[in-house]
Amino acid sequence: MKKSTKKVVIIICCVLAVALIAGGTVVGVNVYNKNVKEQQIEQILSDIKGKYDTFVNESDRDKRIIIIKNLENDLTDYLKNNEPVEKIKEEYQSDLEQMKSYFVTYYEKVISDNTLNEVEKITDKTKLKACKDKLTTLLDKLNSEKDAVLSSEKFEELKTKIQDLIDKYSARIDAIEQAEKEAKDKLEQEAQTIIDEDKEKIEEVIEPENNSYTEESNTAAESTDTDSNYDSSDDDSDTPNDLVPITPFELPDDYIYYTY
Repeated sequence: MKKSTKKVVIIICCVLAVALIAGGTVVGVNVYNKNVKEQQIEQILSDIKGKYDTFVNESDRDKRIIIIKNLENDLTDYLKNNEPVEKIKEEYQSDLEQMKSYFVTYYEKVISDNTLNEVEKITDKTKLKACKDKLTTLLDKLNSEKDAVLSSEKFEELKTKIQDLIDKYSARIDAIEQAEKEAKDKLEQEAQTIIDEDKEKIEEVIEPENNSYTEESNTAAESTDTDSNYDSSDDDSDTPNDLVPITPFELPDDYIYYTY
């Protein structure tokens, strides 16, 4: 019995040892796998952060759009090919939201800076045109960037807000230009009226003078005609041709000169 008992004890110890070894191996494998998974998670998170930092340090708008699109694709691939880790998923979504908020903040700031109050009272056409041009440029950016940074709802909200302002400014500019045209036409008409009235006054002054000058000219002409018809043969006055020649005075031969 002692030998049998001893043998049983040995067998049990061996079984326990094997069990402990196997259990330890399983635990070790699990710990290893867990460590590997944690390292993979940290590497993915580090990659996401690196792309976010690249976005922040990038000054080119188009390149920022490309970074957002690439990160969106990375998230899609991750969710498709892996069992999602909530920590990684949240990091992707958080960084993408912050990247996109840069553009949304820019859109809203441009809209705010170019929103004019009491537009119907504004008379500065240059100011209206400047705001309209900036909003038109913004609308072009919005259309080209919407797929990368905006939801369809947010896009429609911003687009409507921008277009309403553009339409309002355009209508006011048209009204100002129409008023300017009417004022210009009125001034030209008034100026033409003054010119016509002055012309009539000048003609009223000049016409009597012309008539007086014409009468004097006619009188002078008649006088000239009378002189030209004058007949010198009818004139009784002496002329050199009518003088009778005087015979030289002759003294008689017996004229005596007396001297005193």
